[in-house]
Amino acid sequence: KGGDVGDQKRVMSPADAKDAGSDYIVMGRPITQAENPVEAYREAVRQFCD
Repeated sequence: KGGDVGDQKRVMSPADAKDAGSDYIVMGRPITQAENPVEAYREAVRQFCD
């Protein structure tokens, strides 16, 4: 959450996904369209793992 959700219907942060019981998450545009994709990936992993 927080970014442009575009055409997506079920959108939540990596932390919210983990709290909801997710074992895996799928991310596309938040990483591929980020100014710094590597940092965006690392931040998503940090949120999911904390």
